[in-house]
Amino acid sequence: MFSNQRYNQKSKGELAKDLMDISADLRLKKVVTHIEDQVLDLLKLDKNQRKSLDRHFLTVGFDSLLFIELQVRLQDTLGLPIPPESIEQESIEDLAEFLCNKVIPKDE
Repeated sequence: MFSNQRYNQKSKGELAKDLMDISADLRLKKVVTHIEDQVLDLLKLDKNQRKSLDRHFLTVGFDSLLFIELQVRLQDTLGLPIPPESIEQESIEDLAEFLCNKVIPKDE
């Protein structure tokens, strides 16, 4: 399947568990950071280039195949299915909000 240095499949579902007991604002920040880490890794960029990700996926060089790989990674780390409409999200922030609102269970 996909290979990468920073991507670690053994953390399957751990992110969703970590997100359940925190505030909505902190949850969103953690999801944004997690997605940024994955995007940096997929694009083979250094962490110091994180600021360059504050744009649309297409602008930073993402294509449909990279987005599918990102979906697979997020499914693995969240341990949750990612709906196909996630590909309609235009930016990391949009995708994080989508996941927080539609995918990640909230601890009520």
